[in-house]
Amino acid sequence: MAREELKRVLHLLAGATLRDFDAETIGSRLRIQKAVYIFKALGSPNAADYRYNLYIRGPYSPALAKDYYSLKGEGELRGAVPGAPPPTKASPRTQAVIDAVKRGNDFLEAVTTAHWIAERNPGATQMQIRETFKSKKPHLDSRFDEAWAFLVQHRLANGHT
Repeated sequence: MAREELKRVLHLLAGATLRDFDAETIGSRLRIQKAVYIFKALGSPNAADYRYNLYIRGPYSPALAKDYYSLKGEGELRGAVPGAPPPTKASPRTQAVIDAVKRGNDFLEAVTTAHWIAERNPGATQMQIRETFKSKKPHLDSRFDEAWAFLVQHRLANGHT
């Protein structure tokens, strides 16, 4: 994702969700990582170049971290803007990410981890994915069904029944 596009997306998400996307805290950095991951999963060509590995808090892209730290260092990122108007006409892809962010960081971690597991296990059933998810994220097991419903709703669980 080009730096200007990343900055634009993070400012849009901050305004639409009233959450910080300033890379100051671990919560903010987690939101950035997971929001961009969801954009990539939904087919955004702007996020296609980021490669993710599974880390403690779910999928993580070192290249994305480098990009947002660069923007942060230049003072280009900001936190939530109280009273900022949400985008008037967000694309379905952007609205899906906004909705996911509004559900909180645990939800973002659950969605992206479940998707990451599903993508790396073609043909696995939902139950098999859940078992792997539970072994990696026992503290988020109660969020699996909600996360899976999000993946199904946005056609990100294709081939996994």
